[in-house]
Amino acid sequence: MQEATAASSTFAVPEPDLTPREIVARAAAMRPELLERQPETEEQTFYAQDTTARSRRRASTGSSSRGASAATSSTSRPTSA
Repeated sequence: MQEATAASSTFAVPEPDLTPREIVARAAAMRPELLERQPETEEQTFYAQDTTARSRRRASTGSSSRGASAATSSTSRPTSA
């Protein structure tokens, strides 16, 4: 795995062969779900915590299909790092 260096920190590049075209394709695949969940997000004033996990899981499986239903999404406010 390739290594990247930023501000004296070294970390592994998770997908060194990821292309800009694939990034855009993944973002486009997320659009329907994000639009469906928009009312929930606006009501909460923050996105559900599972949104990022779902996109990562979808990327690792190469799937653009929708995971669990929006009814199972987390409603707790994310903590800042």
